[in-house]
Amino acid sequence: MYTGKFAVIINSFNRNALLRIALPAIEETLLCTPVSSCIVIFEAGSTDGSQEYIEVYRAGSKVEIVSISSPADVPATFSDGCNYAVSHVASLFPNLKWCFFYETDNYISNHHALDKALGLMSRHPEIAAAGFTVEKVSGEKAGFGQRFPNLMSFVMGQHISHMLGILSPRPRWITDPHCRWTYCDIVYTSPLLVDYQGWKITGGMDNVTFPFSDSDNDWCWTLRKTGRRCAVIDLNGVVHD
Repeated sequence: MYTGKFAVIINSFNRNALLRIALPAIEETLLCTPVSSCIVIFEAGSTDGSQEYIEVYRAGSKVEIVSISSPADVPATFSDGCNYAVSHVASLFPNLKWCFFYETDNYISNHHALDKALGLMSRHPEIAAAGFTVEKVSGEKAGFGQRFPNLMSFVMGQHISHMLGILSPRPRWITDPHCRWTYCDIVYTSPLLVDYQGWKITGGMDNVTFPFSDSDNDWCWTLRKTGRRCAVIDLNGVVHD
């Protein structure tokens, strides 16, 4: 049993159909993971029945679910939602140790995924964030991250850099008895396991400069400046589509 609280962070806005798939999937995975866990849903004012569904689901859930909404002084942006949700759950659980950023377009069918990520981070204290080689619903692999921007990528621009693969990750896979993994400069937040102490050191996401796009890229860059690193675990059964 891992010590410390494990909190799943979900940003949700008018994605009721996806929430009905993503929420049961993460609950089932948590029930297979040896950690004290809860699910925190940042509800940004949905009008599609999401809030009503969350209340009904929470009543029958085997995992503690906390639903919070955006205060008047907190903008309903992705970065603000992540920052506020982590701050809120930290105030509820002083023993918070991990935050798992999990979006409504995520789905986990491999119930060993979180245990492998927790084990990797426990064995390698320099790793403060761990993601997965995510896939689409079809099984086709999707993008999980990238390298840090360089001079060439700035000169070429984001669109051309993407087309030429200038920032594509170049993994050097490490195989140990527990999993196959690699360091990666930037790992996207869908989904991403983060060590809470690493999050605190960075101050969270830059909600002013990066309220939506590239907020996770910027956070990973800030994390590296603190001496901590990101990693990716190679396995099937983690969807981002």
